[in-house]
Parts: sequence; structure tokens; C-alpha cells
Amino acid sequence: MKTDLVIFCAAWCGVCRDLNKIWLTQSSDLNLRMYWVDIDDYAEQLDKIEFENLPYIATFKDTKLSFFGTVLPNITVIKKIAHQTQCAELDLQLKSALEDLLKRLRYSANKRNRF
Repeated sequence: MKTDLVIFCAAWCGVCRDLNKIWLTQSSDLNLRMYWVDIDDYAEQLDKIEFENLPYIATFKDTKLSFFGTVLPNITVIKKIAHQTQCAELDLQLKSALEDLLKRLRYSANKRNRF
């Protein structure tokens, strides 16, 4: 079962920029489909979510949300969370919105990779 990992960040966030640099060098060996989402670029889709701190991550197993929350900007911590199998206890509307976002991200990624 492949895991999808969505990292929510912002271009103006120094912690996110630092994490992105680390991620680019270490993400290939994590066996994850990874999406880097700038919360300002997806503001319309994310309008119901309040990001108190960044970065946030969402993990999905077979397109079902399994974790959503803020994390330490540490590859080891993110990897451990991404490979957990427990299901998150979240509001159904929030789960649905995040699962819809994943579908859009997958569609966009597939469209880019066709050429």
C-alpha cells in the first residue's frame, strides 16, 4: 500500500523553506507519493482549515485520511508519522475536504507526467 503525504507550507515561512531544502535531498528514499502545497496557492480549497503553525502534514492510505496535524520540521518524524496506520479522529467535513484535495493533487501530478 503506497502512502500519500501532503505537506502544507507557505513561501513566506522560513521553517518551511528549510524543510523543503532538506526534503529535496532526502525524500526519494521514503517510498511515498509526496505533494508540497503552499497554503496561499490553495487558499480557496483550504478556506475551512485554520493553520495555526506550519508545517502541517496530511497522510493518506488508499486515499483515506490517516493523519492531519502540525509536525516538527524533521524528516525522521514526518517519515514515522507517514508510515503509521492509525486513523485520525477528525471532523468528517474536514476529512472530506482533504481527501478531495488529494484527488486534485493526484490528477494534476498525473497530467504533468503524461508528457
